[in-house]
Amino acid sequence: MTRLSNRLLAGWLLPILVDGALLEAHAGRAQLTPAGERWLAADATEQLATLRRLWVAAPTPDAWLLRLRVAMDGVDWPVLRRRLLDWAAHA
Repeated sequence: MTRLSNRLLAGWLLPILVDGALLEAHAGRAQLTPAGERWLAADATEQLATLRRLWVAAPTPDAWLLRLRVAMDGVDWPVLRRRLLDWAAHA
């Protein structure tokens, strides 16, 4: 994997999968949960929809979004993410 894909995996995808109860951390290692196994068995369209749903619902800011904002007070992260997805869908 490239450095960018490693950073994407560690900094964005893994926290989303843990928050969504698809992965658990055990002794510093990631382990699939039963829900994670079902998610991996699903088709790509369903997997992507799940990732979008988990990302939109995440209460914490994304590192790439933090660089774009001067003040973080009062940001509703799920609303911002929904608006970003809507904007991208209509662009």
